[in-house]
Amino acid sequence: MEPYRLFNRELKTVGEPEITVEAVPPLAVPYYSQPDDYSCGAACLKMMLEYNGIKTSLADLMSHLNVIEDDGPMGGLQEEDIVALADRLGARASGKGDASINDIILELKAGRSVMIGYLVREEDGQVNGHFVVAVGSTEHDLIVHDPWGEPNSPVPLDYLDKNWKAESSKVDRWMMTMSPTKKEP
Repeated sequence: MEPYRLFNRELKTVGEPEITVEAVPPLAVPYYSQPDDYSCGAACLKMMLEYNGIKTSLADLMSHLNVIEDDGPMGGLQEEDIVALADRLGARASGKGDASINDIILELKAGRSVMIGYLVREEDGQVNGHFVVAVGSTEHDLIVHDPWGEPNSPVPLDYLDKNWKAESSKVDRWMMTMSPTKKEP
């Protein structure tokens, strides 16, 4: 498997991988790329909604999300806005902070894709928040659909573990899952 590249930079860990998990074959989640620097959350939400049978356009999602176009610490999206929009569109979405890599693997094994937000550390020292959709795993990598990169891209679990932090919110190790329809009250 090719090394994961994000923003034209190869992500790798030093030495032998420390974290290992059970391999989960990739789910058949549709892939969409993001059209600009601030739409990774919307593109990931579109992937997850369509996987759960809910059709919508990326433009509609962008118009309903409060995207702050700022490269600073408050730029991008708030996780609770993503969960709320998914619920309004008919999905049963659930966001969780302080999650573990094992939580992601359990959801994948149950057939549910998982959106996560993590930090990408650039060679020039810049740090950017980014959303991806976890669709599977190997023993040492999380397999993600990266809207800025490619589908089925491996992210080393050691890298994810060190960088699974929030940029614009106070929720570290955030993940979101969803089911196709809301339960009626």
